[in-house]
Amino acid sequence: ELPDLAGRRRRLDEAADVLAVAEQALAAHTVNADALDELEDLARDVVRAEAARDAAAARVELAVPEDAGELTVVVDGETVVLAPGGSRTLPVAGSRALSLPGVLDVRVTPGLDDAGRDDAVRERSRALAEACEELGVADLDAARAARRDAEDAARRADEHRAALARGLAGHGDDRAPLAAHDAVRSRLPDDGTPTTPADVTELRAAADTARAETEDAAHRADEGDGACRSAEDTVREADTRAAVLAERAAEARHAHTRRLEELDAARVAEPDATLAEAETTRLARARVAEREHEAMAAALADDDPDTVEARVLNARAVAERLSGEGARLEREHAETTGRLQAAGLAGWHDQLAAAELELDAAVREHTAVARRAAAARRLHETLTRHRERVRRSYVAPFRAQVERLARIVFGPSLALEIDEDLRITHRTLHGTTVPFGALSSGAQEQLGLCARLACAALVDPSEGVPVVIDDALGHSDPERLARLGAVFTAATSAHGAAQVVVLTCTPERYHGIGAATVVPLAPSRRPGERAASERSGPEVIRGAEDTPAATPGTVLDLPRTHRAG
Repeated sequence: ELPDLAGRRRRLDEAADVLAVAEQALAAHTVNADALDELEDLARDVVRAEAARDAAAARVELAVPEDAGELTVVVDGETVVLAPGGSRTLPVAGSRALSLPGVLDVRVTPGLDDAGRDDAVRERSRALAEACEELGVADLDAARAARRDAEDAARRADEHRAALARGLAGHGDDRAPLAAHDAVRSRLPDDGTPTTPADVTELRAAADTARAETEDAAHRADEGDGACRSAEDTVREADTRAAVLAERAAEARHAHTRRLEELDAARVAEPDATLAEAETTRLARARVAEREHEAMAAALADDDPDTVEARVLNARAVAERLSGEGARLEREHAETTGRLQAAGLAGWHDQLAAAELELDAAVREHTAVARRAAAARRLHETLTRHRERVRRSYVAPFRAQVERLARIVFGPSLALEIDEDLRITHRTLHGTTVPFGALSSGAQEQLGLCARLACAALVDPSEGVPVVIDDALGHSDPERLARLGAVFTAATSAHGAAQVVVLTCTPERYHGIGAATVVPLAPSRRPGERAASERSGPEVIRGAEDTPAATPGTVLDLPRTHRAG
């Protein structure tokens, strides 16, 4: 029991020290609840005065054009940088000084009403600052923080007082830890009988319960403090809005009173009865003037002044024109008379007769040429029309042939667009349409080969025409090459199929053609080698099974029909 009491005494000493510190800190705080409420009221007065001042104050807007550069302005000693297209609005509650360094200095001074509102703001701000100075804080936020610190110190002091009370429970009312320790120690039994575990458990349970209650109370106090601060902010915002609305209402009432005074003064100067009588007189005069205007307008309409004026203007214009034409004709008559006299002396009559004969011959020749040209044009248009009709009739069979062969390579979803010049313009595959020029080199090469084979089948539907291909399909991958072998077979096995001759130095590209006859070609030789070869006998053209792995030149002859095997 003695170690337990010693530990309890140590804890009591610590609690007493912390309590003393908390009480000392609490005594040092000068901001109580009443003082904080007074500061809150003064701050709300300042906010109301500022809101009323800003609501009624004039404003100066600084704006920089979009095409201008960055602008630096000094406002009341503060440097403000405005970007191109930027702006800034400044309320003119008090005197403001604007400066463009090295260019212009501007000072804006408010009127008497604005100056009075600014003085009210300064007076309320000064009262708030004096109250803060008396309490020893910098501003309202510092006062709130000091009040929160005081409340925290009071809460800690209460907690430590409760801890001391719990530690001294059953040992008298003396709060001094040392005296409590001595009192407890003096009560210890002489035989040293220890306390029971049940007592210790009960004390620990009570301590845990008290600690949990203390923490819960502190948490609730923090939540209440936050809610109180939020409510205070809401109240301040509402007070600000109320002050602005009250100021606006006062201004509206003032304007209404001023308008009423002006109306009363105007009525004194000129009564309503006088105005009504004058209005009646003016209305009567206006009606008389309207009747006179209508009568004059009707008389003018009967005379048709617009038509008369238009005819007069036209007659004057005709007279001026005829006068000018008469003078011109007189000049031309004099000139013509002079030329005729000169022509009679120069023998121009005979020349005119010869020219008329020549003109008649030229007219007859021109008529004949025009008749032949019209016939030639008619023939050309007829031939062109028939040629276009025949060409259009080729489009559908050509597209069918090309799609039949190309679907072996690209799949059954292939569709092609063919123009009237039998050119492939677009390819549609799996629902996606791509212009021919946007396809890869291999796809263009494969479609071009199918188009050549289709043309060969269409030129002569019964026999076809030969097709010679010189080392093509250099851009096709192995899978497409295998499919193209089936295209060659399909093109040379159907009715009206054409003979296809493929010249290549890389015969492995065409191993997938099942209907091919392979003819290897020997390389070129020098004259001496060629003579030796001729002396040794004729060269034997070997079949596909005898073709060496690397052949300098190979001819694949695909006949019109091929035999199985």
